[in-house]
Amino acid sequence: MNEHTEWLEHLIRLFMSFVPVSILAWIGGTAKYLHDLQSGRKKHSWPGYLISSVMCALTGIIVGEFIPETMQMRDGLIAMSGVCAFQLLTVLEDTGTGVLKKVITREGEK
Repeated sequence: MNEHTEWLEHLIRLFMSFVPVSILAWIGGTAKYLHDLQSGRKKHSWPGYLISSVMCALTGIIVGEFIPETMQMRDGLIAMSGVCAFQLLTVLEDTGTGVLKKVITREGEK
């Protein structure tokens, strides 16, 4: 096997490992989207739904990396991450920005 084939196979395995958590979070996010439609908080938009779906899948991947696969409630927590995807991503962005600033400042002082 050559180097390019091994890299491609690794990439495919990595992608396939993200599919289950993405689907769970997407289901949660779709439930939230439908709830928002029914309650009148949002009007239906296919681009809006697509963006929401991608954000939910991303959140599921991120959250899934922090939860052990052996944890009993893992699937439910990942689905819930899709429900509150935008809130979670906001927290991660704010926290991550603060952490990066601290690391960059420390490295600059060395």
